[in-house]
Amino acid sequence: TDDANWSPGDLPAGLYLDTDMGTLVVMRPDAFDNGYPRTGLVGTAMPDAVLTVGFTTPVKVFAASVENHITNDDVVMEVFDANGASLGTHALGLELAAIAQFVGVCSDQGISRVELHATNGGGEAIDWLRFAD
Repeated sequence: TDDANWSPGDLPAGLYLDTDMGTLVVMRPDAFDNGYPRTGLVGTAMPDAVLTVGFTTPVKVFAASVENHITNDDVVMEVFDANGASLGTHALGLELAAIAQFVGVCSDQGISRVELHATNGGGEAIDWLRFAD
């Protein structure tokens, strides 16, 4: 399935998911994801896509399980403050497909969005998303 299946109310108020390539994928148990059963995993399926997790009102804490679900490439996370300035990047060390790492960040400056992208054009995905102000 793809982002055509998203409906108003599917996401908590104030949260948005986006990609610069135009297609988000909601992976279900019968998805292509290397045969592993997945429910509720959201990610990109286009090479070189960036997955954005954003907040209409900045939050202080962001955490999620992140994986590279297509190829054996690392995923880089970049966090942006309430004014849209980068707070920095971090390579997650994900070098095997379908292996997830739970990551989190907190900032008193507020977090307006988090961008995730695979280093060599694979797709990235998130699950177990948590955020708080």
